[in-house]
Amino acid sequence: MPTATPLDTTSLKVHSSPAPSGWRRVASRLSLPLLMGGGGTLIVAYLSIIVILPIAAMVSHGFSISVGTKGAWFEFWRWHVVFGFRTFWDAVTAVGARNAILLSLWLSLAVATINAVMGVAIAWVLVRDRFFGRTFLDSVIDLPFALPTIVAGVVLLAIYGPDSPIHVDLFETWMGLMLALLFVTLPFSVRSVQPVLASLDLDSEAAARTRVRSATWAHFPGVHGKIYRALVIGTGGHRAVVRRTLKHVAAAALTERNQTGETAADYTDIFEAAIPHGDSRTAEQMFRDALGHEPDAGGGIVMWIHRYVLRFPLGPPSSPHHVIGWPIAHSDPDEIVLTTSGPLMRGELTLRRLDGRRATLTTRVHYRHKIAARTVWFVVGPLHRVVAPRLMERATRPAEREAADAQ
Repeated sequence: MPTATPLDTTSLKVHSSPAPSGWRRVASRLSLPLLMGGGGTLIVAYLSIIVILPIAAMVSHGFSISVGTKGAWFEFWRWHVVFGFRTFWDAVTAVGARNAILLSLWLSLAVATINAVMGVAIAWVLVRDRFFGRTFLDSVIDLPFALPTIVAGVVLLAIYGPDSPIHVDLFETWMGLMLALLFVTLPFSVRSVQPVLASLDLDSEAAARTRVRSATWAHFPGVHGKIYRALVIGTGGHRAVVRRTLKHVAAAALTERNQTGETAADYTDIFEAAIPHGDSRTAEQMFRDALGHEPDAGGGIVMWIHRYVLRFPLGPPSSPHHVIGWPIAHSDPDEIVLTTSGPLMRGELTLRRLDGRRATLTTRVHYRHKIAARTVWFVVGPLHRVVAPRLMERATRPAEREAADAQ
């Protein structure tokens, strides 16, 4: 059984520095106030010369402040102070001063508006995108900080002055003043926003950009149907329930994507349609039935947009290895995946049969060139969201389509 051993305190030695003598204590107590007093005097003197005296002189001149005495001897200490606003008011209401104040106000407002847009855009690109020359661009943003004000003025005057090498003369114009203000203030806009964008959570941002859409068609016959429509649809209850359900669907999709390690697409949408009872066609056959053996006028327009607007390299419209010109990457009875890649973006179409009762068409777009691809898809996307639901309707109702073709 372990036992406690008493500690022998006789062998312990305490080492401490000797106490300072009397004159040393006095010197140490006096040195700090003297040092602080000297430093404070220096700081006050410097600020007085640089800041306080110029401001005091400006206020004294502007408000016509004058100090006088009543006389000599004892009357000398009877001072009187006279001030007025006339000098200040005359200076402010002068034509030149009034024009300068108005010019400064509207130029400052215009520069602040431009920097609010361009500063955030530049900060976003520097934080979110990786491209060649990014480090150089990030360093150029700080150039106005490094250049002295007079050097920046001389450089701008040399480039945009009377002897401009690019033949742009902005000397003594409001555009020249705006250009100088933009040059000086841009770093403040970028650097103030950049840390905030860098600290944003990418997963939260992806969830915020995830949009799930739903459309509901229903018929409400009779009195009970009208009451239900007034209570549920009219009050917005149906919309609230659907919105909450879609949020859960989006959260589940993001969770599954994070668990499987799937690369996040820059654009994704999903359209769903019901499969008629007894329809045993494969996903590939459903896709081909929706498009037909030969593309019609609408299909030709879609292929033209895919080839010449989205810049996708397409194959034949219909072949054992192609559907609407897209190569088949994977095909089984319940799923077909089409993929193609161009210089702007990479596209993926997936038609999937779910439990034999529903079919979904998923479109994923991955941008290669962020700005150009996003601009092109901004124009083409609305057309895609019109065509895709109709394609799903034709894929899940082959009998109606064959009857229409026969007519």
